[in-house]
Amino acid sequence: METHDDQMELDLPLVKVHVVKMPSEEIYAADFGGWRTFPLSTEVQQILPRRLSRDRAVIWVVTTVDSGVGIILNSDRSACQQLMGGTLNQQGQQITVENQQPLYAVLTAEGAADISIAVLDESWDATPKNND
Repeated sequence: METHDDQMELDLPLVKVHVVKMPSEEIYAADFGGWRTFPLSTEVQQILPRRLSRDRAVIWVVTTVDSGVGIILNSDRSACQQLMGGTLNQQGQQITVENQQPLYAVLTAEGAADISIAVLDESWDATPKNND
């Protein structure tokens, strides 16, 4: 190592550095958000379409769920019909989905009255398209 004017010279390899400036949170807000409420039954129904531009979707259980009844969620319609998938079973329970897949819902038991879920689907485009 040599010194010049009270400074040391080091033989170190150059390292490429990528500098990222993080914008404010407002820039990250989704362009579009749509609300829907779905009364559920033992018939499978699609509650989220496949959406390539989805930021997130939040699903809430709106009404009281009877004991022994659950809400099955799955991205595969036939698996949902066979009662395979994630289960919601309490009023106020919520999940967040951050993928592009469609989502289906079904009740696990007959005779459950007035069970509904609310869905907020947010995407990065202001003109959402059903990309099924």
